[in-house]
Amino acid sequence: MEEPRITKTEEVGDGRWMSIRRAWWISGEHTGMREWSHSKMRAACAVPRTRDGRWVLTREWRAPLGTWCVQFPGGMVDDGEDPMDAAARECWEETGHRVVSIESDGLQPMALSPGFSDELVWFFHCTVEDEPDGGKPCLDEPMTVHAVAPDDLMDFLRDARGRGEYVCSWLLLATTAL
Repeated sequence: MEEPRITKTEEVGDGRWMSIRRAWWISGEHTGMREWSHSKMRAACAVPRTRDGRWVLTREWRAPLGTWCVQFPGGMVDDGEDPMDAAARECWEETGHRVVSIESDGLQPMALSPGFSDELVWFFHCTVEDEPDGGKPCLDEPMTVHAVAPDDLMDFLRDARGRGEYVCSWLLLATTAL
C-alpha cells in the first residue's frame, strides 16, 4: 500500500497561538480533506509530586471550555528555552512549589489530539518541595493550587466533575500510569 501523503495545504484561520489548516491527502485510491488546528507554540507540562507523595494540581479557568479545568501546571516554552526547564519554571510560577528533581521518560514530545491538532507537549515527572516557597502568581488567569494525596485523587476529580468542571486527560493518564 502506498504511504499517505499531503498534496496541498492552506491556512483558513489565524490566531495568536493557533491557526486552522486544511489539507488534501492521497493514499493509493483513497483521497480526502481534513482540517485541524496548527500550534504556533511549544508547550511543556510538569507532572509534580511532593516529597511526601501528593500530586500538585492546578484548577484553572479555561475560556475554550467555559469553566474550570483540573490539570498539571504547564505552559509555553519560551524561545531558546529547553522544554524541561520550561516545565520546572511553569511549575514554580503556577504553584509556588520548587522542583528538586525532574526527568523525562524518553517519549517526548507527545501528540495531544492527533486527529484534530498537531499540538505537541513535553511532559516531565518531577519531585517538588512539600510546601510552596513563593512563586509568582499567574495574574492573567484565575487559578488555585491543590496538593492531593494519591488515595484522595479520584474523589477530588469526581468532586470537580460534580461541580461541572473538567479534568484534563493528561492528569488521569499520568497518575494512573505510575
